[in-house]
Amino acid sequence: EERHNFFNQKVTQMKLTLIDQLILLALDDHKGNLIPDSTTFSYALAGALILELALEEKIEFSGEYVKVKDKSATGDAIRDQFLKIIEVSKKERKVRSWIDRIGQKSEQIKKETLVKLIDQRILEKREEKILWVFNVDKYPTQNPKPENQLRGRLYDIVINHHTPDLKEIMILNLIESCGLEREVFGKEHAKVFKKRMRGLKEDDQISGSVNKSIKEISEAINAMRIIVVATATATTTNIATGS
Repeated sequence: EERHNFFNQKVTQMKLTLIDQLILLALDDHKGNLIPDSTTFSYALAGALILELALEEKIEFSGEYVKVKDKSATGDAIRDQFLKIIEVSKKERKVRSWIDRIGQKSEQIKKETLVKLIDQRILEKREEKILWVFNVDKYPTQNPKPENQLRGRLYDIVINHHTPDLKEIMILNLIESCGLEREVFGKEHAKVFKKRMRGLKEDDQISGSVNKSIKEISEAINAMRIIVVATATATTTNIATGS
């Protein structure tokens, strides 16, 4: 029986990192602002960074814990910074702990990624005024081709059942984790997306250690989202009741 080991499989090379892809998919192409500007998206960015380091075999998962496998530079400033943070940590931490810690630095991750995408002439930066007083930065698309190719490929995987590679499986899981499916596939295909994701998770070809790692990160993001929602609900209730 032939099985695929996805960490050893040569995946389709893409210039865009998982973080790049997630931010492009989350940006309103015309308005130039992030659609899911929420804590959940911050955790999804953290998950994307961890998955990217795993994809490059810089880190590995030992049970629920993250370990540095190769501390050499990746050549990317964001990944190198957080790889170093994981390396010098005084204790081994679980995936959920790193999702939380890296998620707290999501504004830095977003800012540096947007600068990179501007430098690559994929996005452009525009300054707009709100109420003629407050300056707000917007990032509309300058070159739509990279995002259009990404969206087209993801559409083929979900709607036409094309076979995904490892990186595409990862971005689909991140889309699901931060609730971006309607933005990416449209309201009419949201249920199709959910059904396709269930099928991919049950597929023997993506079972094993890699699927387990992706699952752990997705569950960690979802767990953090539940905590945030519960905290916000409790706060709102306390304000309403005056307690």
